[in-house]
Amino acid sequence: MVRFLEVFGRIGQVIPQVQKPTKKPRLSEKLLWTGIALVLYLIMGYVELYGIPTGTADPLRALRVIVGGARGSLAELGIGPIVTGGLILQLLAGAGLMSYNQSDSADRELFASANKLFSLLFTVVIASLTAFGGTYGALGLSTKVIILTQLIVAGFVLILLDEMMQKGWGIGSGISLFILAGTAREIYLMTLSPLGPMGDGFSEGSVIALFQSVFSGNFNATSLIIREEDTTLPTIFQLVVTFALLAVVVYLENVSIQVPISSSRARGFSGNYPIKLLFVSTLPIILAIAIFANVGLVSNLIQNNSNLSSITLFNMSLVDIVGRTDSQGNPESGLLLYITPPRSVEASIKDPTRAFVYAIILVVLSMFFSIIWMEVSGMDAKSMASQLVEAGIAMPGFRTSTKPLESLISDYLDAVTIVGGALIGLLAAVGDIVGVYGSGTGLLLSVGIVYGLYESILREQAEEIFPQLRRLLPI
Repeated sequence: MVRFLEVFGRIGQVIPQVQKPTKKPRLSEKLLWTGIALVLYLIMGYVELYGIPTGTADPLRALRVIVGGARGSLAELGIGPIVTGGLILQLLAGAGLMSYNQSDSADRELFASANKLFSLLFTVVIASLTAFGGTYGALGLSTKVIILTQLIVAGFVLILLDEMMQKGWGIGSGISLFILAGTAREIYLMTLSPLGPMGDGFSEGSVIALFQSVFSGNFNATSLIIREEDTTLPTIFQLVVTFALLAVVVYLENVSIQVPISSSRARGFSGNYPIKLLFVSTLPIILAIAIFANVGLVSNLIQNNSNLSSITLFNMSLVDIVGRTDSQGNPESGLLLYITPPRSVEASIKDPTRAFVYAIILVVLSMFFSIIWMEVSGMDAKSMASQLVEAGIAMPGFRTSTKPLESLISDYLDAVTIVGGALIGLLAAVGDIVGVYGSGTGLLLSVGIVYGLYESILREQAEEIFPQLRRLLPI
Protein backbone atom coordinates (compact mmCIF):
# COMPACT_ATOMS: atom_id res chain seq x y z
CA MET A 1 0.00 0.00 0.00
CA VAL A 2 1.41 3.39 -1.04
CA ARG A 3 1.74 5.78 1.85
CA PHE A 4 0.29 9.29 1.79
CA LEU A 5 3.67 10.76 2.75
CA GLU A 6 5.47 8.89 0.00
CA VAL A 7 3.04 10.04 -2.72
CA PHE A 8 3.27 13.73 -1.88
CA GLY A 9 6.93 13.50 -0.94
CA ARG A 10 7.84 12.07 -4.36
CA ILE A 11 5.80 14.75 -6.13
CA GLY A 12 7.49 17.42 -4.03
CA GLN A 13 10.91 16.17 -5.07
CA VAL A 14 10.11 17.08 -8.69
CA ILE A 15 9.83 20.77 -7.72
CA PRO A 16 13.08 22.76 -8.19
CA GLN A 17 14.93 22.77 -4.93
CA VAL A 18 17.97 24.12 -3.15
CA GLN A 19 20.74 21.55 -2.86
CA LYS A 20 22.32 20.83 0.49
CA PRO A 21 25.89 22.10 0.88
CA THR A 22 28.45 19.40 0.01
CA LYS A 23 30.42 20.34 3.11
CA LYS A 24 29.37 22.12 6.27
CA PRO A 25 29.62 25.91 5.68
CA ARG A 26 31.64 27.95 8.14
CA LEU A 27 29.86 30.36 10.46
CA SER A 28 30.95 33.34 8.37
CA GLU A 29 29.45 31.74 5.25
CA LYS A 30 26.19 31.01 7.07
CA LEU A 31 25.98 34.60 8.28
CA LEU A 32 26.59 35.79 4.70
CA TRP A 33 23.80 33.64 3.24
CA THR A 34 21.48 34.63 6.09
CA GLY A 35 22.16 38.29 5.28
CA ILE A 36 21.52 37.70 1.58
CA ALA A 37 18.16 36.03 2.35
CA LEU A 38 17.18 38.92 4.61
CA VAL A 39 18.16 41.59 2.06
CA LEU A 40 16.24 39.84 -0.74
CA TYR A 41 13.17 39.60 1.48
CA LEU A 42 13.35 43.28 2.41
CA ILE A 43 13.81 44.31 -1.23
CA MET A 44 10.75 42.27 -2.22
CA GLY A 45 8.79 44.17 0.43
CA TYR A 46 9.57 47.47 -1.33
CA VAL A 47 8.93 46.32 -4.93
CA GLU A 48 5.30 47.15 -5.73
CA LEU A 49 3.14 44.68 -7.62
CA TYR A 50 2.45 45.76 -11.18
CA GLY A 51 -1.15 46.64 -11.93
CA ILE A 52 -2.56 47.21 -8.45
CA PRO A 53 -4.47 50.39 -7.52
CA THR A 54 -3.45 52.50 -4.53
CA GLY A 55 -5.39 53.08 -1.33
CA THR A 56 -7.11 49.68 -1.03
CA ALA A 57 -7.75 48.25 2.44
CA ASP A 58 -5.50 45.51 3.77
CA PRO A 59 -7.48 42.50 5.12
CA LEU A 60 -4.35 41.32 6.97
CA ARG A 61 -3.39 44.70 8.40
CA ALA A 62 -3.74 43.60 12.03
CA LEU A 63 -1.65 40.47 11.40
CA ARG A 64 0.81 41.89 8.89
CA VAL A 65 3.72 42.09 11.31
CA ILE A 66 3.44 38.32 11.93
CA VAL A 67 2.63 36.94 8.49
CA GLY A 68 5.39 39.16 7.10
CA GLY A 69 5.56 41.02 3.84
CA ALA A 70 4.23 44.41 2.92
CA ARG A 71 0.89 45.37 1.45
CA GLY A 72 0.88 45.58 -2.35
CA SER A 73 4.46 44.33 -2.73
CA LEU A 74 6.09 41.16 -4.06
CA ALA A 75 6.20 40.00 -0.45
CA GLU A 76 2.41 40.42 -0.10
CA LEU A 77 1.83 36.78 0.89
CA GLY A 78 4.66 36.71 3.43
CA ILE A 79 5.14 33.42 5.27
CA GLY A 80 1.42 32.57 5.23
CA PRO A 81 1.54 29.83 2.55
CA ILE A 82 4.69 28.24 4.01
CA VAL A 83 3.23 28.04 7.51
CA THR A 84 -0.19 26.89 6.28
CA GLY A 85 1.35 24.09 4.20
CA GLY A 86 3.37 22.89 7.17
CA LEU A 87 0.33 23.20 9.43
CA ILE A 88 -1.75 20.86 7.27
CA LEU A 89 1.00 18.21 7.25
CA GLN A 90 1.50 18.49 11.01
CA LEU A 91 -2.23 18.04 11.63
CA LEU A 92 -2.36 15.02 9.32
CA ALA A 93 0.57 13.43 11.13
CA GLY A 94 -0.75 14.36 14.57
CA ALA A 95 -4.18 12.90 13.80
CA GLY A 96 -2.59 9.64 12.67
CA LEU A 97 -3.83 10.09 9.09
CA MET A 98 -0.27 10.09 7.76
CA SER A 99 2.44 7.60 8.71
CA TYR A 100 5.62 9.49 9.57
CA ASN A 101 8.68 8.26 11.45
CA GLN A 102 10.73 11.21 12.66
CA SER A 103 13.78 9.02 13.35
CA ASP A 104 13.87 7.70 9.77
CA SER A 105 16.05 9.90 7.51
CA ALA A 106 14.10 8.81 4.41
CA ASP A 107 10.82 9.85 6.04
CA ARG A 108 12.33 13.19 7.04
CA GLU A 109 13.34 13.87 3.45
CA LEU A 110 9.90 12.89 2.16
CA PHE A 111 8.26 15.08 4.80
CA ALA A 112 10.39 18.08 3.79
CA SER A 113 9.50 17.54 0.11
CA ALA A 114 5.79 17.14 0.92
CA ASN A 115 5.98 20.29 3.05
CA LYS A 116 7.42 22.18 0.10
CA LEU A 117 4.69 20.86 -2.20
CA PHE A 118 1.95 21.92 0.21
CA SER A 119 3.60 25.33 0.64
CA LEU A 120 3.56 25.83 -3.12
CA LEU A 121 -0.06 24.66 -3.39
CA PHE A 122 -1.14 27.11 -0.71
CA THR A 123 0.89 29.82 -2.40
CA VAL A 124 -1.27 29.29 -5.48
CA VAL A 125 -4.48 29.13 -3.40
CA ILE A 126 -3.77 32.22 -1.28
CA ALA A 127 -2.44 34.14 -4.29
CA SER A 128 -5.69 33.32 -6.12
CA LEU A 129 -7.76 34.52 -3.15
CA THR A 130 -5.74 37.72 -3.11
CA ALA A 131 -5.84 38.41 -6.85
CA PHE A 132 -9.43 37.30 -7.56
CA GLY A 133 -11.04 37.89 -4.17
CA GLY A 134 -11.47 41.64 -4.51
CA THR A 135 -8.51 42.49 -2.28
CA TYR A 136 -7.41 45.16 -4.78
CA GLY A 137 -10.90 46.22 -5.80
CA ALA A 138 -12.58 45.75 -9.18
CA LEU A 139 -9.92 44.79 -11.74
CA GLY A 140 -9.98 43.34 -15.24
CA LEU A 141 -9.30 39.63 -15.78
CA SER A 142 -5.93 40.24 -17.45
CA THR A 143 -4.77 42.45 -14.57
CA LYS A 144 -5.82 39.81 -12.05
CA VAL A 145 -3.85 37.15 -13.93
CA ILE A 146 -0.76 39.39 -13.99
CA ILE A 147 -1.05 39.99 -10.23
CA LEU A 148 -1.59 36.26 -9.62
CA THR A 149 1.54 35.39 -11.63
CA GLN A 150 3.64 37.89 -9.69
CA LEU A 151 2.38 36.60 -6.35
CA ILE A 152 3.04 32.94 -7.22
CA VAL A 153 6.57 33.60 -8.48
CA ALA A 154 7.40 35.81 -5.49
CA GLY A 155 5.87 33.26 -3.09
CA PHE A 156 8.00 30.49 -4.62
CA VAL A 157 11.12 32.64 -4.16
CA LEU A 158 10.28 32.96 -0.45
CA ILE A 159 9.83 29.17 -0.26
CA LEU A 160 13.29 28.69 -1.79
CA LEU A 161 14.82 31.22 0.60
CA ASP A 162 13.32 29.35 3.55
CA GLU A 163 14.52 26.03 2.12
CA MET A 164 18.02 27.46 1.68
CA MET A 165 18.10 28.38 5.37
CA GLN A 166 16.62 25.04 6.49
CA LYS A 167 19.16 23.00 4.51
CA GLY A 168 22.10 24.49 6.34
CA TRP A 169 23.18 27.41 4.18
CA GLY A 170 22.05 29.93 6.79
CA ILE A 171 21.28 30.12 10.50
CA GLY A 172 17.79 29.28 11.67
CA SER A 173 14.90 29.28 9.22
CA GLY A 174 13.57 31.73 6.67
CA ILE A 175 10.25 31.92 8.51
CA SER A 176 11.93 33.01 11.74
CA LEU A 177 14.15 35.49 9.92
CA PHE A 178 11.23 37.13 8.12
CA ILE A 179 9.14 37.37 11.31
CA LEU A 180 12.06 38.96 13.15
CA ALA A 181 12.60 41.46 10.33
CA GLY A 182 8.91 42.43 10.29
CA THR A 183 8.75 42.87 14.06
CA ALA A 184 11.97 44.91 14.17
CA ARG A 185 10.66 47.18 11.42
CA GLU A 186 7.37 47.69 13.28
CA ILE A 187 9.13 48.51 16.56
CA TYR A 188 11.36 51.02 14.77
CA LEU A 189 8.39 52.76 13.16
CA MET A 190 6.44 52.94 16.43
CA THR A 191 9.45 54.29 18.32
CA LEU A 192 11.60 56.39 15.99
CA SER A 193 9.59 56.98 12.83
CA PRO A 194 10.04 60.62 11.71
CA LEU A 195 6.96 60.49 9.49
CA GLY A 196 4.50 63.28 10.14
CA PRO A 197 3.11 65.49 11.29
CA MET A 198 0.38 63.12 12.42
CA GLY A 199 -3.02 64.01 13.87
CA ASP A 200 -1.50 65.50 17.03
CA GLY A 201 0.99 67.62 15.09
CA PHE A 202 4.00 65.46 15.92
CA SER A 203 5.87 62.59 14.26
CA GLU A 204 4.59 59.02 14.27
CA GLY A 205 7.34 57.59 16.51
CA SER A 206 6.48 57.92 20.19
CA VAL A 207 9.99 58.84 21.35
CA ILE A 208 10.45 61.50 18.66
CA ALA A 209 6.94 62.83 19.36
CA LEU A 210 7.80 63.09 23.08
CA PHE A 211 10.89 65.21 22.41
CA GLN A 212 9.00 67.34 19.91
CA SER A 213 6.22 68.04 22.42
CA VAL A 214 8.70 68.89 25.20
CA PHE A 215 10.84 71.25 23.11
CA SER A 216 7.83 72.93 21.52
CA GLY A 217 6.31 73.67 24.94
CA ASN A 218 3.16 71.67 24.12
CA PHE A 219 3.86 68.69 26.37
CA ASN A 220 0.78 67.07 27.92
CA ALA A 221 1.21 64.24 30.43
CA THR A 222 -1.96 62.60 29.11
CA SER A 223 -0.26 62.06 25.75
CA LEU A 224 2.10 59.58 27.44
CA ILE A 225 -0.87 57.21 27.75
CA ILE A 226 -3.05 58.23 24.83
CA ARG A 227 -2.54 60.67 21.98
CA GLU A 228 -6.07 62.06 21.98
CA GLU A 229 -6.07 63.58 18.49
CA ASP A 230 -5.32 60.11 17.06
CA THR A 231 -5.72 57.21 19.49
CA THR A 232 -4.09 54.75 17.07
CA LEU A 233 -0.68 56.43 17.37
CA PRO A 234 1.99 54.71 19.53
CA THR A 235 2.54 56.06 23.05
CA ILE A 236 5.24 56.01 25.71
CA PHE A 237 2.93 53.89 27.89
CA GLN A 238 2.91 51.19 25.23
CA LEU A 239 6.70 51.41 25.07
CA VAL A 240 6.96 50.83 28.83
CA VAL A 241 4.56 47.88 28.62
CA THR A 242 6.65 46.51 25.74
CA PHE A 243 9.78 46.50 27.92
CA ALA A 244 7.82 44.92 30.78
CA LEU A 245 6.51 42.10 28.58
CA LEU A 246 9.98 41.66 27.10
CA ALA A 247 11.43 41.20 30.61
CA VAL A 248 8.78 38.58 31.47
CA VAL A 249 9.40 36.63 28.26
CA VAL A 250 13.20 36.72 28.72
CA TYR A 251 12.75 35.43 32.29
CA LEU A 252 10.45 32.59 31.20
CA GLU A 253 12.87 31.64 28.42
CA ASN A 254 15.38 30.81 31.16
CA VAL A 255 13.00 28.85 33.39
CA SER A 256 13.54 25.10 33.18
CA ILE A 257 12.88 21.87 35.06
CA GLN A 258 16.01 19.93 36.01
CA VAL A 259 15.80 16.20 35.35
CA PRO A 260 18.48 14.16 37.25
CA ILE A 261 20.72 12.12 34.91
CA SER A 262 24.00 10.19 35.03
CA SER A 263 26.49 8.97 32.44
CA SER A 264 27.09 5.30 31.65
CA ARG A 265 30.37 6.22 29.94
CA ALA A 266 31.96 8.28 32.69
CA ARG A 267 31.67 6.62 36.10
CA GLY A 268 30.65 8.87 38.93
CA PHE A 269 29.32 11.58 36.63
CA SER A 270 25.85 12.88 37.42
CA GLY A 271 23.99 16.07 36.72
CA ASN A 272 20.73 17.54 35.56
CA TYR A 273 19.16 17.67 32.12
CA PRO A 274 17.16 20.92 31.69
CA ILE A 275 13.71 20.87 30.10
CA LYS A 276 12.65 24.43 29.33
CA LEU A 277 9.27 25.67 30.48
CA LEU A 278 8.69 27.12 27.01
CA PHE A 279 9.65 23.72 25.61
CA VAL A 280 7.91 23.96 22.25
CA SER A 281 9.09 27.54 21.80
CA THR A 282 6.87 29.88 19.75
CA LEU A 283 5.82 27.66 16.85
CA PRO A 284 2.25 27.15 18.19
CA ILE A 285 1.69 30.91 17.97
CA ILE A 286 2.92 30.98 14.36
CA LEU A 287 0.47 28.22 13.45
CA ALA A 288 -2.41 29.98 15.23
CA ILE A 289 -1.68 33.28 13.46
CA ALA A 290 -1.54 31.45 10.12
CA ILE A 291 -5.12 30.28 10.74
CA PHE A 292 -6.21 33.83 11.65
CA ALA A 293 -4.62 35.20 8.48
CA ASN A 294 -6.38 32.65 6.28
CA VAL A 295 -9.74 33.46 7.91
CA GLY A 296 -9.07 37.11 7.00
CA LEU A 297 -8.48 36.19 3.35
CA VAL A 298 -11.61 34.02 3.22
CA SER A 299 -13.63 36.82 4.79
CA ASN A 300 -12.39 39.24 2.16
CA LEU A 301 -13.30 36.80 -0.63
CA ILE A 302 -16.83 36.26 0.70
CA GLN A 303 -17.44 39.94 1.34
CA ASN A 304 -16.46 40.86 -2.21
CA ASN A 305 -18.44 38.08 -3.88
CA SER A 306 -22.22 38.56 -3.93
CA ASN A 307 -22.88 34.86 -4.61
CA LEU A 308 -20.92 33.76 -1.56
CA SER A 309 -22.13 36.54 0.74
CA SER A 310 -25.76 35.60 0.02
CA ILE A 311 -25.30 32.06 1.40
CA THR A 312 -27.03 31.53 4.74
CA LEU A 313 -26.23 29.10 7.55
CA PHE A 314 -28.32 28.81 10.73
CA ASN A 315 -30.40 31.80 9.60
CA MET A 316 -27.25 33.94 9.31
CA SER A 317 -25.46 35.06 6.20
CA LEU A 318 -22.08 33.42 5.61
CA VAL A 319 -20.35 36.79 5.53
CA ASP A 320 -21.69 37.66 8.99
CA ILE A 321 -20.52 34.33 10.38
CA VAL A 322 -16.99 34.61 8.99
CA GLY A 323 -16.88 38.37 9.49
CA ARG A 324 -17.07 41.73 7.73
CA THR A 325 -14.46 44.50 7.50
CA ASP A 326 -14.88 48.23 7.03
CA SER A 327 -13.34 50.34 4.25
CA GLN A 328 -10.04 50.45 6.18
CA GLY A 329 -9.85 46.68 6.60
CA ASN A 330 -10.83 46.73 10.30
CA PRO A 331 -13.02 43.76 11.40
CA GLU A 332 -16.60 44.60 12.32
CA SER A 333 -18.34 41.30 13.02
CA GLY A 334 -18.23 37.53 13.03
CA LEU A 335 -15.33 35.21 13.76
CA LEU A 336 -12.90 37.69 12.21
CA LEU A 337 -13.68 40.25 14.93
CA TYR A 338 -12.78 37.83 17.72
CA ILE A 339 -9.53 36.55 16.21
CA THR A 340 -8.25 40.10 15.67
CA PRO A 341 -6.88 41.75 18.86
CA PRO A 342 -8.06 45.25 19.92
CA ARG A 343 -4.41 46.49 19.89
CA SER A 344 -4.83 49.10 22.64
CA VAL A 345 -6.00 49.45 26.24
CA GLU A 346 -8.71 51.90 25.18
CA ALA A 347 -10.12 49.53 22.55
CA SER A 348 -10.00 46.62 25.02
CA ILE A 349 -11.93 48.62 27.64
CA LYS A 350 -14.56 49.57 25.07
CA ASP A 351 -15.03 45.94 24.01
CA PRO A 352 -13.84 43.63 26.83
CA THR A 353 -15.72 40.65 25.39
CA ARG A 354 -13.68 40.83 22.20
CA ALA A 355 -10.42 41.02 24.15
CA PHE A 356 -11.39 38.10 26.41
CA VAL A 357 -12.56 35.82 23.59
CA TYR A 358 -9.43 36.60 21.56
CA ALA A 359 -7.23 35.62 24.53
CA ILE A 360 -9.16 32.37 25.10
CA ILE A 361 -8.95 31.38 21.43
CA LEU A 362 -5.21 32.09 21.25
CA VAL A 363 -4.45 30.20 24.48
CA VAL A 364 -6.48 27.13 23.43
CA LEU A 365 -4.93 27.01 19.96
CA SER A 366 -1.46 27.46 21.41
CA MET A 367 -1.97 24.53 23.80
CA PHE A 368 -3.40 22.38 20.99
CA PHE A 369 -0.54 23.06 18.59
CA SER A 370 2.02 22.58 21.39
CA ILE A 371 0.78 19.02 21.90
CA ILE A 372 0.62 18.31 18.17
CA TRP A 373 4.07 19.73 17.50
CA MET A 374 5.66 17.75 20.34
CA GLU A 375 4.28 14.50 18.93
CA VAL A 376 5.27 14.97 15.28
CA SER A 377 8.57 16.87 15.52
CA GLY A 378 10.65 14.31 17.38
CA MET A 379 10.41 16.24 20.66
CA ASP A 380 8.30 13.62 22.46
CA ALA A 381 9.55 11.69 25.48
CA LYS A 382 10.32 8.51 23.54
CA SER A 383 12.45 10.29 20.93
CA MET A 384 14.25 12.36 23.55
CA ALA A 385 14.96 9.29 25.71
CA SER A 386 16.36 7.43 22.71
CA GLN A 387 18.70 10.30 21.87
CA LEU A 388 19.94 10.52 25.45
CA VAL A 389 20.52 6.75 25.70
CA GLU A 390 22.53 6.83 22.47
CA ALA A 391 24.69 9.49 24.13
CA GLY A 392 25.20 7.25 27.17
CA ILE A 393 22.81 9.12 29.46
CA ALA A 394 20.69 7.25 32.03
CA MET A 395 18.74 7.76 35.27
CA PRO A 396 20.77 7.56 38.50
CA GLY A 397 20.41 4.05 39.96
CA PHE A 398 19.00 2.52 36.74
CA ARG A 399 20.69 0.72 33.91
CA THR A 400 21.07 2.45 30.57
CA SER A 401 17.64 1.85 29.04
CA THR A 402 15.11 3.88 27.12
CA LYS A 403 12.03 2.85 29.12
CA PRO A 404 12.85 4.25 32.58
CA LEU A 405 14.27 7.43 31.08
CA GLU A 406 11.21 7.84 28.86
CA SER A 407 8.89 7.37 31.84
CA LEU A 408 10.74 10.02 33.87
CA ILE A 409 10.93 12.56 31.04
CA SER A 410 7.29 12.02 30.05
CA ASP A 411 6.02 13.22 33.43
CA TYR A 412 7.85 16.51 33.03
CA LEU A 413 7.34 16.86 29.29
CA ASP A 414 3.56 16.58 29.37
CA ALA A 415 3.38 19.31 32.00
CA VAL A 416 5.71 21.81 30.29
CA THR A 417 4.05 21.21 26.91
CA ILE A 418 0.59 22.14 28.18
CA VAL A 419 1.61 24.83 30.67
CA GLY A 420 4.23 26.29 28.34
CA GLY A 421 1.79 26.36 25.43
CA ALA A 422 -0.82 28.11 27.56
CA LEU A 423 1.74 30.66 28.81
CA ILE A 424 2.93 31.43 25.29
CA GLY A 425 -0.64 32.01 24.14
CA LEU A 426 -1.51 34.11 27.19
CA LEU A 427 1.58 36.34 26.91
CA ALA A 428 0.98 36.89 23.20
CA ALA A 429 -2.68 37.70 23.81
CA VAL A 430 -1.95 40.16 26.63
CA GLY A 431 0.66 41.93 24.52
CA ASP A 432 -1.74 42.16 21.58
CA ILE A 433 -4.56 43.46 23.76
CA VAL A 434 -2.56 46.26 25.41
CA GLY A 435 -0.90 47.19 22.12
CA VAL A 436 2.80 46.54 22.77
CA TYR A 437 5.19 47.56 20.01
CA GLY A 438 5.49 44.99 17.26
CA SER A 439 2.35 43.27 18.71
CA GLY A 440 2.46 40.83 21.61
CA THR A 441 2.70 37.91 19.24
CA GLY A 442 5.51 39.50 17.23
CA LEU A 443 7.47 40.44 20.36
CA LEU A 444 7.10 36.96 21.83
CA LEU A 445 8.16 35.31 18.59
CA SER A 446 11.11 37.67 18.20
CA VAL A 447 12.49 36.88 21.67
CA GLY A 448 12.30 33.16 20.94
CA ILE A 449 13.87 33.64 17.52
CA VAL A 450 16.73 35.78 18.89
CA TYR A 451 17.40 33.17 21.58
CA GLY A 452 17.45 30.44 18.94
CA LEU A 453 19.81 32.40 16.68
CA TYR A 454 22.09 33.18 19.63
CA GLU A 455 22.28 29.51 20.65
CA SER A 456 22.87 28.44 17.03
CA ILE A 457 25.73 30.91 16.61
CA LEU A 458 27.33 29.78 19.90
CA ARG A 459 26.99 26.15 18.82
CA GLU A 460 28.54 26.87 15.42
CA GLN A 461 31.45 28.71 17.04
CA ALA A 462 32.05 25.91 19.53
CA GLU A 463 32.03 23.24 16.82
CA GLU A 464 34.49 25.20 14.70
CA ILE A 465 36.89 25.51 17.63
CA PHE A 466 36.28 21.96 18.95
CA PRO A 467 35.11 19.72 16.02
CA GLN A 468 34.87 16.71 18.35
CA LEU A 469 32.18 18.55 20.37
CA ARG A 470 29.47 17.43 17.92
CA ARG A 471 29.99 13.80 18.93
CA LEU A 472 29.71 14.66 22.62
CA LEU A 473 26.46 16.59 22.46
CA PRO A 474 23.58 14.44 23.80
CA ILE A 475 21.04 15.80 21.27
